[in-house]
Amino acid sequence: MGGLGAGLVLAGCTPVAEAEAEPASRLAMQAPDPVLTKINESIGGRMGVALVDDQLRLLAGHRMNERFAMCSTFKAPLAAAVLEMPSFFTEEREGIESISDWLATSIPISEDDLVSYAPAVERVLAEERRTMTIQHLLEAVVQISDNAAANILLRHIGGPEAMTRFFRSHRDPISRLDRYEPELNQNIIGDPRDTTSPSAMAILMASLCFSEIPDEEGPMILRRLMAGTKTGKSRIRAGLPEEWDIGNKTGTGYPEALAVNDMAYIITDKGRYFLTIYCDRPTADMDMVQAAMANVAWHEMGKLY
Repeated sequence: MGGLGAGLVLAGCTPVAEAEAEPASRLAMQAPDPVLTKINESIGGRMGVALVDDQLRLLAGHRMNERFAMCSTFKAPLAAAVLEMPSFFTEEREGIESISDWLATSIPISEDDLVSYAPAVERVLAEERRTMTIQHLLEAVVQISDNAAANILLRHIGGPEAMTRFFRSHRDPISRLDRYEPELNQNIIGDPRDTTSPSAMAILMASLCFSEIPDEEGPMILRRLMAGTKTGKSRIRAGLPEEWDIGNKTGTGYPEALAVNDMAYIITDKGRYFLTIYCDRPTADMDMVQAAMANVAWHEMGKLY
């Protein structure tokens, strides 16, 4: 992707809370990247971008500290919370001796769980089955963005408040979840509910995807889930070489309060990175917005190569 210069690294390896606050504020004071500014202007609305490495150092950003609706991007950290649940949440889990046991655990489902866009849960219910394993639910949540599956897992960990506690436990002071699907997508102007910032989410997800705690399988499972995502092929992934190891999670808001989001881990022979792109109320059509997101990915990763 050559010749575009080195990325700007502003901080050493620090805890997540410090990495989000100090480097993000310093980077925000730098002159805006004219390329990102031009891309933002081309699609209208607000576009937030943050790129971090596996040491949680912010390499680049644009409107990175502003709040944006998470929409379905929250489902990736939800998956991480579920993978941590046996140790993170207080409820006793008898008989769970390994992550494999946990993933094989069945959770009851019913027609009462159905909401808009629930293809996996609808299919299981149509087959007259009344349980889904955590593994199946996680795949539905991350890879096809099934809203009913997300709500089932969200209730299982204790609801939106528990999800926000999970953010705080990982030293993310910004991200918050307040509602279930599909209401969390409403994206009302000035409403802080169900929002994050590009920098907070990038640092959080880098810490979740690239943790190197011995014997911890969660990060590898999370990356595998994201690598299998079926949505967003025209967003971040479209701007990067196919041979790179990439896994993403999209989010899209209601048409009347449009949000178009994508975030991805990116592993190359030179390093491991996490990129977030949040677009709020773009005025361009969806194809142009998605192409702009691909251009952002190409531009930011190109600076490193």
